[in-house]
Amino acid sequence: MAITEEQVNKAFEERFDGVEKFLLVQKILETEAELDKHRWIPVSERLPKDDHQVWILYDISEYTYNAYYDSVYNNWHIFDYSGGYKKAEDKPTHWKPIILPKGA
Repeated sequence: MAITEEQVNKAFEERFDGVEKFLLVQKILETEAELDKHRWIPVSERLPKDDHQVWILYDISEYTYNAYYDSVYNNWHIFDYSGGYKKAEDKPTHWKPIILPKGA
């Protein structure tokens, strides 16, 4: 049995006072903002900043690649595991920032 949005709203109103509601909504917004940092961003939506390392993804592949975007030449460059980067042959469909754990 699925819970309706109306049931959730009613339970929320009955359970929390004004301050608790404010703190809960604030925490939800912070969590959503943090999750948004980790989502795959379509290249049609926006591109990463120049020369920032990101993960890229191709629709036809299940693998991710360490890469960066060069807006001057409109090229993607993929890390080639020999210590350098090579020009990507295809354009990725999605990218996301490389976010290191806190303290790393």
